[in-house]
Amino acid sequence: MFNTISYFQQQLQITFDGQYKNTKKDGKWDVFYKFPQQQKLQKIGGGLYGNGVKIGKWIEIDEKSVLDYIVSYNGEYHNDKKVGLWTTLKKKSGIEQLCGSANYDEDGTEIFKNDEASNFLQVGEFKNGKKVGKWNIFYKHYNNDKFQLIGGGSYDTECEGFKIGNWVELSDFNADNREIIYKGEYKYGKRVGQWDIVCIGAYNKPEKKIGGGQYDDNGIKIGLWIEDQQLNKYITNQGEYNQGKKVGKWNILMRNSDDQPQQIGEGSYENGEKLGNWTECDECKDVINFSFYSQLTLDGFGFQICQGGYQIHRGEYKMGKKVGLWKNFIEQHKNFQLCGSANYDDDGTEIFKNDEASKILQVGEFKHGKKVGRWDIFYWDQKKAKFEQIGGGLYDEQGSGNKIGNWIEYKTGYKNNSQITFNGEYNNGKKVGLWKTYKKRKNFKIQNQIFQLCGCSNYDENGIELYTSDKNLNIFYLGDFMNGKKIGRWDIYNRWNKKQDFYKIGGGSYYEGGNGNKHGKWIELSNQFGFYRNLIYCGEYKNGIKVGRWDIGYKGELEKVYKKIGGGTYANGMKIGKWIELNEQCQEITKSQYYQFHDAFEIYQGNYKFGKKFGLWETFKIQNQIINFNILSGSANYDEDGTEIFKNDEASNFLQVGEFKKGKKVGKWNIFFKHYNNDKFQLIGGGSYDTECEGFKIGNWIELSDEGQKSTNSTKYQICQGDYKFYKKIGLWKKFNIIYKNLQLCGSANYDEDGTEIFQNDETSQILYIGEFRNRKKVGRWDILYGRSTEEFIKIGGGQYDENGNFKIGQWIDLIDSFGYNREVIYKGEYYCGEKVGKWNILYVGVVGKEHNIIGGGQYDNSIKIGKWTDLSDSFTSNNAIMYKGEYKNGNKVGLWDILLDWMYFDKLKIIGGGFYDKQGYSIKIGQWMELSEQFTKFCQIMTIGEYKNGRKVGTWNEIYIQ
Repeated sequence: MFNTISYFQQQLQITFDGQYKNTKKDGKWDVFYKFPQQQKLQKIGGGLYGNGVKIGKWIEIDEKSVLDYIVSYNGEYHNDKKVGLWTTLKKKSGIEQLCGSANYDEDGTEIFKNDEASNFLQVGEFKNGKKVGKWNIFYKHYNNDKFQLIGGGSYDTECEGFKIGNWVELSDFNADNREIIYKGEYKYGKRVGQWDIVCIGAYNKPEKKIGGGQYDDNGIKIGLWIEDQQLNKYITNQGEYNQGKKVGKWNILMRNSDDQPQQIGEGSYENGEKLGNWTECDECKDVINFSFYSQLTLDGFGFQICQGGYQIHRGEYKMGKKVGLWKNFIEQHKNFQLCGSANYDDDGTEIFKNDEASKILQVGEFKHGKKVGRWDIFYWDQKKAKFEQIGGGLYDEQGSGNKIGNWIEYKTGYKNNSQITFNGEYNNGKKVGLWKTYKKRKNFKIQNQIFQLCGCSNYDENGIELYTSDKNLNIFYLGDFMNGKKIGRWDIYNRWNKKQDFYKIGGGSYYEGGNGNKHGKWIELSNQFGFYRNLIYCGEYKNGIKVGRWDIGYKGELEKVYKKIGGGTYANGMKIGKWIELNEQCQEITKSQYYQFHDAFEIYQGNYKFGKKFGLWETFKIQNQIINFNILSGSANYDEDGTEIFKNDEASNFLQVGEFKKGKKVGKWNIFFKHYNNDKFQLIGGGSYDTECEGFKIGNWIELSDEGQKSTNSTKYQICQGDYKFYKKIGLWKKFNIIYKNLQLCGSANYDEDGTEIFQNDETSQILYIGEFRNRKKVGRWDILYGRSTEEFIKIGGGQYDENGNFKIGQWIDLIDSFGYNREVIYKGEYYCGEKVGKWNILYVGVVGKEHNIIGGGQYDNSIKIGKWTDLSDSFTSNNAIMYKGEYKNGNKVGLWDILLDWMYFDKLKIIGGGFYDKQGYSIKIGQWMELSEQFTKFCQIMTIGEYKNGRKVGTWNEIYIQ
C-alpha cells in the first residue's frame, strides 16, 4: 500500500489510495475526500490501472474543485486514453448534479463538448464519429445551477447520424436565453408530420406551445406555419409554405404581457423571397434598444417582456433584398416613434445608416447613390423619450446630391443643453442669402419645438460668407444682402448674458436698390455698447447721411425703457449747434465700476460748427441715471478748426474752465476742486482775463499755487489769493492749503507794483507774517500767525504800522526770539513812534487760541526798561522755565535779583538763587551769588555758590544740589 499527496490534494484534503507494482500503479486506485465537519474519509472517485496506465471505468476529480463543491469526470479509459462519453458532475452539499459532458473517439481525441457557459446540454454516444442511440437534452434556467432533462431522442444505429422517431430538440436558432424547443417526429433524418414549437416553463411552470406546423414525408414545410424568430423568443411569424418556400402574406406576432399575440408586422413572399412593402422585426437583433427605450420585467415563463415598446422596420423588398429607405420605429403606448433608418441600393447593399448610438437621425431617399428629395433630421429628446424632428430640407431630383431650397440644419455637437439649428436657403448645394441661427429656448416655434433666434450669417450667390454673428458676443445684426450690399430691413438683437434670450433692441432700413445706404428712422448702438453702457442713438438717415435731430437714450439696470439723456442736430451729415453727447472712445465699464460709481458716465456739452467742436466743452457725470449739470467733471477748449487747444488733466483734482478767443483765454475762468474720495467738483476760485485777447489776468484771483499744481498728495492741495494788474501779481497774496475740503492759511507773499516779490514767509516756518507793503515798506495792519505741525495757522500776534511805513504804532503782540515748540512766549504792550512804552507783559501761549498766562514783564520808557521786571532767561523753554526778577534803572539791572524756576506750569514759582548788582546802574554783579550750573535742568537742579567782585568771580565756588 502506498499513498501520494499533491499540493491540490493537500488543499482539499484529497487522498489517492492504491498499489504500485514494479514502481508502476496497478490495479484499483481510489480517491478519498474528507468533507468539512466530517471525521472520516469518503470515497469520491477512482478506477483501474494496468501496468501504470488507466483502463476501464474512471471517476476523476477536477483540480479546479474547491472546498464548497467537488467536480468529477465520469467515463472510460482505453490504454490511458479517454474514449466514448464522459459526463461532468458537480457534488455539493451531498447532492450530485450533471453539469457537462464530452465525447472522445478511439484515439482519445475530443470530438464533441458542450459549451461550459451554455444553459443547454446534449448528452449521448458517438460511433465512428457519428451520434448513435439515445441522446438527452438538459436545460438549466439562467438563475439556477441545476440542469433538468427537457428532451432528446434517438439516432439510428447504423452510424449514419440520422435522427429517428420522436424528438424534443433545441430550436433552429439555438441560444441560451431563448428557452424554445421543437417537438415532433424524424424519419430517416427528416422531420415529418406535425411539429410543435414550445416554450420551456420556468419555476415549475408548464410548457407552452407557441407555434408549429406540418412537414411532408420529404422533410419540407407545407401549409400554415407559426414560426419562432431568431433571438426573439416572444416574436413569431405566421404564414404559409408551398413546397418548402414561404408564399403570400406573412404576419409577425408578438406575445404581450398577458401572453396574447398581437400583430406587429407583415409582408409578402413570392417563391420564398420577400417582396414589396414590409413591416418587420429585425431577425438578427433583439427587438429592444436598451440604450433608449426598454423597461424589462419577468413574467411567469421567464420571458423578458418589453413594457416600454418594441422595435420594427418599415421598407421595401425587391427579389428578397432590401431597397430604398428603411425606417425603424419603436412602439410606445400604442404609438410608433421613429428611432432609426438605413438606405439600400438596388442590389440590397446598405449605403447609408444612422449610427445606432447617435441621438441624431437623418432620414430620406437615395437615387443612384445620391441623396434626393426630402430629407428630415430628427433628434432624441431625452425628456420625452422619443425622436422629434428638428430640421431637414430638399436635395435635387437629378441625383447630384446638391441641397436646394429652404433647409434647417443642426450644429455639430447638437445635444440637450446646446440645441442649435441654422435656417436658410441652398442654391445648387451652396448656402445663399440670410441664414438664421436658433437655439432651443423660447420666443420662436419651429417644427413643434420652441427655438429662440440667437444669431445669423449671410452668403452671396456663390456661397461666400459675407457676414456672420460672433457667437461670443451678445449682439448680432439680422438682415439681407444684394450684390454684397445690405438691403431692406436690418434688426439689431441683444442679450446681456448667455442664459438670457436675445431681443430686438434697434435697427432700421437700407435702400432696396442695393447701394448699401441707410435711410429713414434708425436706432443704433453706441460704441462699446454693453450691460453697463446701455446707450442707443435714435434719428433719421437720408441717402446714407444723418439728418435732423438725433437723440441719445440710456437705460439703467432696473429700467424697462430708454430715456433721453442727450443728442443734437445733424445738417447734411455734420453735427451743428449745441450737443450733449457721450465719449465714443471709452471702454465699456466693468460691473464693479458700475456699482462703485453709481452707473456714472461722462457727458460732454458744447457746440459744433460745420461738424467740428469749437469753443468750450464741459464734461458732466450721469449719476444714479440722471444728468446733473451741477456736477462738472472736466472740460476742454477747441479753436475754429476743431483743434483741441486746452484740456484739463483727467487725473487732476482741479479743473480750470473758461473761454478762449483767438487762442487766448478771455473773460471769466473758474477753478474747481474735488477731494480724493469724492467724485464731485466744487468751485473754489478763479478770476478774469482781459477782453483784448492778450491773455492777461486782471483783478482778484483765486488760483492754484505753483506748489499746488505740482502736488502729488491726494489729500492736500494749495491755492493762493490776490490781485493781478497788467498780468502781474501785486500787493498781498495769501496761500491756502485745501485739506479735507477745508481752507487753511499756510503762507503769503508780497509783490510791488512791478510784480516783484518783496517779501515771502518761509514755507518751512511755523510763523507767518501777513500784511501790506507800500513803497516796499510795511504799512497798516500786520498779523502774526502760528501753526504747530499738525494744526492750522492761528493768529497769535501782530499790530499796526504807520501809513508811511516808518515804524510800529499802538498795541502790539510780538514773539520771543526763536519762538516755537516749548518756547511759545509772546510780548504784549504798546509802541509809540516805533518805541516801546508803558507796561509790557510777557505771556506763555500754552494752548493756541485760548487765554494766555502772564509769566513776566515790566515797564518801558522809550524802549528802555525801568523799574520792577520779571525777565526770561535766554534759554527759556517750558521744560526749563528760568526767570529773573529784579529792578532796572535806565535799562541796567540794579540791586537784588532773584532767580526763579517755574514749578507747576507758571502757577507756582520757586526762588532757587540770585544775588546783587551794583547800585550805580552798571549791571555789575557783586557779593554772594547762587547761580545755575551749566548742567542745570528742571530735574537736575545743580547750583553754584560763590562771590563776585566788580563783576568777576573770585574765590571758591561750590556746587550744590537743591532737589
